[in-house]
Amino acid sequence: MRRLIPAAALAALLVSACGGDGQATTTAATTTMEASTTTEDPVAYRLTLATILAGNWVGEWRNITAGTTGTLAVDVRLDEAARTATVTIDPGGAVLGAGDPDPMAFVVDLTQAPPYTATTDLLGAITFTMTDTGAFSLESADVPAEGIATFWASGEAGSERVQIEYGIGFDDGSSADGVATLRRPAS
Repeated sequence: MRRLIPAAALAALLVSACGGDGQATTTAATTTMEASTTTEDPVAYRLTLATILAGNWVGEWRNITAGTTGTLAVDVRLDEAARTATVTIDPGGAVLGAGDPDPMAFVVDLTQAPPYTATTDLLGAITFTMTDTGAFSLESADVPAEGIATFWASGEAGSERVQIEYGIGFDDGSSADGVATLRRPAS
């Protein structure tokens, strides 16, 4: 987490006194200051990051190995009162070699530190992490789709663009790699 480091100002104290004999007397004062630090509330920071990413995202995925493509839509909804974010991912096309799956959604409890876990029909149990820089990863070690063993995705999320690289591990030991890009929809 980033730490907010407040700017500190140092003021010089000049203390002088006049003696009763008409001569000026100077007294030196010694001031001891302790360093202060401010740390940001990690929950508030995660809420801020979720606010930046909240809304609709649209784009495409491309399986480089198989040459297949499809649409990709993501919706991030923030509930500030509950301190949660609901992430809905809707891949279109022949996903995992099958047809167009139903959208998958999971809730992220922003009061908890990553990693986050959820279970989806498409990918099974997933683990999701995201750093304060927007780097993220999503992993599924046991995909329930026939012939598919694992799935992973990682990338960088910004306020206007998300870049994703992903990989699929098959039951026979082979694999496929792909990429996806998401952007904010045109207004």
